[in-house]
Amino acid sequence: MSRRRLVLNTCIDNGDTLSASINHQVESYLKVHSLVSSVDVITLDTLQECHRILVDGRVDSVIRDVQNWIGGSSPTNARVVTTPPDMLHERLDDALDYLNDHLDITSIVYDVFFADQLISLHPFLDGNGRVTRTLADALICRKLKLGLGLSATLVTLATRRYKFLEATKEITPATRQRLLNIWIESVEWSNGIARKCDGELFELEKTLEAKLLFAPISVSKQDLLTLLINQPIVTLQLIASRFSLSQHDATQLIDTLVQLKVLKRFLLRQPKGAVIFECTTVFDVYKKLDAFVFEKVVLEA
Repeated sequence: MSRRRLVLNTCIDNGDTLSASINHQVESYLKVHSLVSSVDVITLDTLQECHRILVDGRVDSVIRDVQNWIGGSSPTNARVVTTPPDMLHERLDDALDYLNDHLDITSIVYDVFFADQLISLHPFLDGNGRVTRTLADALICRKLKLGLGLSATLVTLATRRYKFLEATKEITPATRQRLLNIWIESVEWSNGIARKCDGELFELEKTLEAKLLFAPISVSKQDLLTLLINQPIVTLQLIASRFSLSQHDATQLIDTLVQLKVLKRFLLRQPKGAVIFECTTVFDVYKKLDAFVFEKVVLEA
């Protein structure tokens, strides 16, 4: 949970281009998840739209008509030479048919093997890894009804036990089972961490509810709790906009929350004079959540 990125969410330009870039990538990731969860079948148009979202127009989201490769500087020294362009459309159609034929089956086997085929096909000139990782993640979340929990891809990549380039190797019965085992373990990890996080967030909500129990607050306390848990840095303008309050009423609400020690006032260095209000109780919990997530990554990386 980055304070700099949360400040950007309040529409304060703090000049942090890296945080702005990460925010944009997160938004793109969520858009792809939303798209995948909203369609009945994954079509070529869906695939191209996912690519367009993730590469943000830096390259055309069209199926390539030239040869590409993975690793090395040319096809002669490449690690893998991908599907020739004259065979690409047919094989891509076959892969999409395979996926859609098993879209309603609970097992993630088909989603994993589709992702494996997609990275092998490398249908775009650039951005194939991003599309494959995000699409695989979205398909698994859809299949297992995980919502937007912790990404199974995160632990798969972060522990370095499986890299997507490895998926370009020919799948044998032995390697197929190893590939599946890694993904199954990753999903189980994701579910276990999500349950621990849910427990911490439940206790956090109870703590904040207790602080607000007798507070003279005119807005919905539940809506306020939801905002602070998801956006623990707020501004006067954000509060006024979110709850349709006048500046006077928004100021009164923030003053009340400061008095209750729900919010704490901070003055930013950049932009100079900007004021934010932080819910430190939420950040304390998020530190614990970070420890849950990254403990496995540190131990197994």
